[in-house]
Amino acid sequence: AYWELVSRLADARKEFQQGNYAQVITILEPVTARDVDVADLRGWSHFRMGLFTEAVQDFKKGLEADPQNARNLEGLGYCYLRQDSPVMAQRAFSLALSQEPRNEGALVGQGLAFLALRNKSAAARMFRQVLAMDPGNDEAKSYLKRAETE
Repeated sequence: AYWELVSRLADARKEFQQGNYAQVITILEPVTARDVDVADLRGWSHFRMGLFTEAVQDFKKGLEADPQNARNLEGLGYCYLRQDSPVMAQRAFSLALSQEPRNEGALVGQGLAFLALRNKSAAARMFRQVLAMDPGNDEAKSYLKRAETE
């Protein structure tokens, strides 16, 4: 069972990298184990397919296996943003950042949640934090400009 899981994860990662998100779901369908990596791949595949409700379910399954998992918390945060729930998104990103304070994806997400909540100064602070770690992050530059001008 363990080696089958390892093999399925490897195949699913390859498909994910090629953008074959439906294939990722198919490959991981038989896996019943609560596994953060399976949840992460399923969740981000559903997310990329625009299936946010399914993605939320996936990320929550991953959090059942590891309630502190920053990747699943970050994914949950982005789903909540897409579902117009910035307060829940902000909470998920905060939890992710409590586990991985330098997680750029969660910092950007937190900034976006603050923007959605109309807290531009907090949003700008998040985007500046990303730029301090990665001055070439064009996404953070663009969002910072938005936070400073809106």
